[in-house]
Amino acid sequence: MSDWRSDPNGFNEIVIHEFRANGGVVGGELAGIPLLLLTTIDARSGQPRTTPLVYHRRGNRYLVIASNGGAARDPAWFRNLERDPVVAVEVGVETFAATATILEASERDAVFASIVAESPSAGAFQATAGRTIPVIELGPRSNGAAPESNRQSAGPPTASESPDRQRARALCAGLGVLAGASCAAR
Repeated sequence: MSDWRSDPNGFNEIVIHEFRANGGVVGGELAGIPLLLLTTIDARSGQPRTTPLVYHRRGNRYLVIASNGGAARDPAWFRNLERDPVVAVEVGVETFAATATILEASERDAVFASIVAESPSAGAFQATAGRTIPVIELGPRSNGAAPESNRQSAGPPTASESPDRQRARALCAGLGVLAGASCAAR
């Protein structure tokens, strides 16, 4: 597995592939850590972008933090969901459309404290970030899809598409691909 410190994008691609190939289970340094795949629509290109993230549970909702490894800047996926909070979430073998809600002040602080109690590394990231790390709640959309007025067909899969590309196409269709984004290969 690639080292995330020297090649974060390469590391993420390997994790995404392993996650999907093994029903949401990955090995190595991430073995046993609860991971989900978050797909947002890139604010610049309009293309879907998938990022593996550690999650915490709150009822039927998932919580993630935009720590960016303790960096001073928010991660790109966070900026994407600020622009468009409709996202796709993959947990295990389940995929669903969700709405991302950025928790406000006191609620964020209480939830972040509970996350730090479970995962002390979150507190270490906060100490080095020099910013308040956002906490995001990912809640399933009521019918699991985007509103009809925002739907855009991804079209049928073609025989030459890889299984990963077919899955991305299905994610795009399920997400409804908002704001004119397309499901073109990235």
